[in-house]
Amino acid sequence: MENLIILSILLPTERYLKMTHAYITLDALKSEAALNITGTANDDRLLGLAEAASSVIDRWCNRHFFALKATLRFDGSGAATLGVPDLISVDSEGVRIYERGYGGFPTTWTADDYRLLPYDADPASPGNSNSRPYTRLLATGAKSGRLCFPPGRGNIEVSGVWGWWKRLRRASQLVDAAADAAATALELSALENGGATLAAGHTLLIGDEQVYVRGRDGETLTVERGVNGTVAAAIDKDSPIDIYEYPAPVSEAALRIAAQLWQDARGGVDDWQAGSVGIDPDIGLLLAPYRKPALGVF
Repeated sequence: MENLIILSILLPTERYLKMTHAYITLDALKSEAALNITGTANDDRLLGLAEAASSVIDRWCNRHFFALKATLRFDGSGAATLGVPDLISVDSEGVRIYERGYGGFPTTWTADDYRLLPYDADPASPGNSNSRPYTRLLATGAKSGRLCFPPGRGNIEVSGVWGWWKRLRRASQLVDAAADAAATALELSALENGGATLAAGHTLLIGDEQVYVRGRDGETLTVERGVNGTVAAAIDKDSPIDIYEYPAPVSEAALRIAAQLWQDARGGVDDWQAGSVGIDPDIGLLLAPYRKPALGVF
C-alpha cells in the first residue's frame, strides 16, 4: 500500500488559519423550514453554528467539501501512483520532485508527466452531477522520463485546489464599487434577472480570491477576505460574483446539525442529544456516501 502521509501544508500561518466556510447560509437556517427565526439579534451565533456544523461534517467524513488552495507535501514511495487527498485541480507547474530530499532544488513536472485519477472524476465541470474529486496521480514520464514517484521523505509537492468539487453559481448582482485588498465591505449593484441571491454564509469567488460573507445589510456585504488559501486583492467595479455550491446531502446535514445544536442549547431534547454520542442516524444516512475511512491523515 502506498504511504499516504502529508508532511505539511505549505501556507503562511495567517493564510492557513483563514479556512472559513459554511455549507448552509444564515437565511436557510433561519427559514420557516428550519428554525423559523425572524429577528437578527442572534445572527452571529447562528452563523457560528452553521460553521461549526460544517466542520463537524468535515471531521466525520474525513474530508472537506470547500475548495482549499494549498501546497501539500508527500512522501514518495517509488510507486507509479501517488495517493492524495481530494483534489480538484493542479496548478500550472504544480508538481515538484525533490530528487535529493526536501530542501534541495526541485524538478518541476508538467501536465504531460502525470495524469489525474480516476480519469472520469471530473470535479471541475459544473454540468456533471456525478463529478467527484481526483484521489491519485499517475506518473507517465512523458517529458521527465520518470515512471514513478521517487522514494523519499517529503520529497513531493503538489500545488492545487483541494476539496470535493468546484461547483459555482453566478450571483444576481455585481460588485458596484471598487474595493482594495483590505476592504471588508462590498457594495452590490442593482439586481439582475436570474442568478442567485447573496447571503451570510456564502463563500464567493471574485477573480481568483475567495471571499466569505459574514453579513448583509441591504446592498452591502460584510466579508472576510482571502479565505481558504487565496490572497486578498483589489476588486474592480462590475466584477462578477460566483457562489460556491456543495452537495445537497451535505448542506441538508449541516442544516440539521446546526438546528439541533440551537434547539438543544435552548433547552430542547431530541434523540440525537439524548442518545449515544455520535452522528444522528438520519444525518449519518445523508453523509454515508461521502464518508472516507480514516486511514493515516486522509
